[in-house]
Amino acid sequence: MIPTIIWTPEMSVNVTLIDEQHKKLIEIINSLNSAIDGNAAGPILDEVFNELTEYTRKHFSTEEELLQRVNYPLTAAHKEEHDGFIYQLISFRNDFENGSEVVSTKIVDFLYGWLVEHIQGSDKAYSVLLNENGIH
Repeated sequence: MIPTIIWTPEMSVNVTLIDEQHKKLIEIINSLNSAIDGNAAGPILDEVFNELTEYTRKHFSTEEELLQRVNYPLTAAHKEEHDGFIYQLISFRNDFENGSEVVSTKIVDFLYGWLVEHIQGSDKAYSVLLNENGIH
């Protein structure tokens, strides 16, 4: 089992809405991890995948809207990272649904690694500009 992701103050991008959404994504990934570790049935995993996909899209949309609002110069590159993540998530989901991939800790490992790297890298890069434009 992949260790539970714990939110730490170092993960904060100093924008309350984004931090709260990141915490929710961590919660969903931890739920997926628990379901996998507990050998949950397909319908439970399917439900968690649905929640993760829907919430991730909502979060990315919120983030991209804020970046456009402040004319963040790396918005297009940031969106590409988001699109790549969604593509990978859908790929995992399709493999799972087609029975060619057992939902395993490798999926959670990818999600965990990507989220933490993305928050601490790409997301932290925009936080100062958002704060300077009154978005906290």
